[in-house]
Amino acid sequence: MRRIRWLGWLLFFGLAMFLAGRSTGRGVNADLEPSQRSAEAAAGLDRLVGPFDFTKGTLRDALTELAKHSNGNLLIDWPALKAAGLDRAAVHVKVESPVRFGALLQLLFLKTDSGANNERAAFSVLDSGGAVISSETVVGQSYAVLRIYDIRDLVEAETGRPYEAPSTSDDSSISRTESVDSIIKLIQDTVQPDSWKDNGGQVGSIREIGGQLIVVHTLEGHRRIGDVLRELRAAWRNPEARKS
Repeated sequence: MRRIRWLGWLLFFGLAMFLAGRSTGRGVNADLEPSQRSAEAAAGLDRLVGPFDFTKGTLRDALTELAKHSNGNLLIDWPALKAAGLDRAAVHVKVESPVRFGALLQLLFLKTDSGANNERAAFSVLDSGGAVISSETVVGQSYAVLRIYDIRDLVEAETGRPYEAPSTSDDSSISRTESVDSIIKLIQDTVQPDSWKDNGGQVGSIREIGGQLIVVHTLEGHRRIGDVLRELRAAWRNPEARKS
């Protein structure tokens, strides 16, 4: 029975690895690779735009204006936004100086009234270039990809022992489970918090198996997850930073 159970886990993990390879075209350490930013750059989301005052219009008005500044890279799913009651939603965004296009989109969706069933707008950067804007549900179902992140080194750094080493009854250091949970919580609290299904969102899911985080999110979400993990690794390599 135990052998069957382990075979089941191995098959599941192998499938996850296969899907990750299809989604990324790369290996499991996607968070270590700078090419994640290339898709966002191709979509023009790293450009500075503004100022804008969207406070007197709707989300449709705001997106129509932003589309003029996107060089044709902004793909807007108007039917999905209308079905979710978002295209006529009131916007509460005013920026008085140029800001990064991607940051402005995030602020726009955060400061726009929600639609039916608390639905919100969301966007995903496409590997082929460009960014698609739709309802959060559609983005989560159609534009989310799976990637795997190896966090064994972070767990080892935080627990002070090899990942496979068992805890002892008198061990006062943080446990492996506590370390993994803290990393997952940090990601969910800092990377688009309202998007995670564990927080009531429609897009993101995350779980850990054998020191690997299996994450489903948009490409923009994955880029930010990579940033979080890189910052964690940098902090553990710098003892003075950990003390501050």
